[in-house]
Amino acid sequence: MSKTYCAYPFTNLYVASDNKVSPCCNFLNPVYSNPLVDCFNEDWIKNIRSDMLKGKSIKGCETCYNKEAAGIESEREQANKEFGIVTDPKLLVLDLMLDNVCNLKCRMCNSGYSHNWGSDELLLYGRVLSDKKYTSNTIVDNQDFRQLKRIVFQGGEPLYSPKFEINLDKLNEQNTIENIELWLTTNATIMPSEKTKAYIQRFKTVAITVSLDGTDKLFEYIRKNADFEKVKKVLDYYHSIINDNIFITINHTVSVYNVNEVDRIQSYYQKHYPKFFFNENFVNYPAELNIQNTPEDFKKHIKSLIKNKRVLTYLNVDGENFFDYFVHYTTQLDNIRKESIKEANPWLHNYIEQYKSNKTLDDAKDFWNKFIKMFTEEL
Repeated sequence: MSKTYCAYPFTNLYVASDNKVSPCCNFLNPVYSNPLVDCFNEDWIKNIRSDMLKGKSIKGCETCYNKEAAGIESEREQANKEFGIVTDPKLLVLDLMLDNVCNLKCRMCNSGYSHNWGSDELLLYGRVLSDKKYTSNTIVDNQDFRQLKRIVFQGGEPLYSPKFEINLDKLNEQNTIENIELWLTTNATIMPSEKTKAYIQRFKTVAITVSLDGTDKLFEYIRKNADFEKVKKVLDYYHSIINDNIFITINHTVSVYNVNEVDRIQSYYQKHYPKFFFNENFVNYPAELNIQNTPEDFKKHIKSLIKNKRVLTYLNVDGENFFDYFVHYTTQLDNIRKESIKEANPWLHNYIEQYKSNKTLDDAKDFWNKFIKMFTEEL
């Protein structure tokens, strides 16, 4: 097997809310597609398949390459374990971002994934990253679900999207629910409707990923507009429905904001929701939130505070020191949102207070402009 081979381009299609398509949601070089075109058989993805079989590195697959370099299992490796070598490409997994409608505006997010982020981006960057306040996936409107093995719903926030139950109804009308796996990513701020609850019980299997990056004030700070007390009620419901066919995983997105708390956060959820699986994900962008892009002194402190092996392994990979930009990002966003890192993470607040910055706000703005240029080119 080629070291760059991945089963996803042979089995999977990710469609973002702006109708950009890629082999998976981690791919960094998506393309626009006509809603009426058979995206899975376009030349761009055929070329990726051909290059992978020849052992060529693929532009856009850097997220997996970086994880593997850090000794962490990548989505590429997971896909190969599930599907192996695929000689006859067939669309089995449809991964959908229905729209960018979201009730939250998380600190590691942007307006491409949450329509609520636009006003903050305007004040922070001087412009909005997404060309449209609302984007909506129209490719999915023409899809036949009957041959799929799995359907994946991401956001935005699927349970906040008007298109979510429309597509559940479509699955029902095509008589495919009992034969298909449902994967759902949610922020756990919204209790599923009675209709959705009934549908969940009918799928062949259900894997729900709940995005939780802290508890109490830290959670609410990272995920703006969230109410942790309400989230706990939703988690109680998910915990109650777990059985041999329904699985729940907490996806903890590790960033500079919460890395010192990772052990405590995991311990909390394992104590209160013992049936949940727990997984660590890592922020890559904005780059100043990536724990690899921190000072050696910061990393030294973190290594003395936590024991999580997966996080420590990721932290050991050299990055660039963007902590000055992190401080400006945090300060500016705190001012915009009238919040304080001091209340959410006192240890991090104290570290920032003692940190001697070598970059001005103008330097940070130049850095952000480079990020915006990269991001908008990828949109």
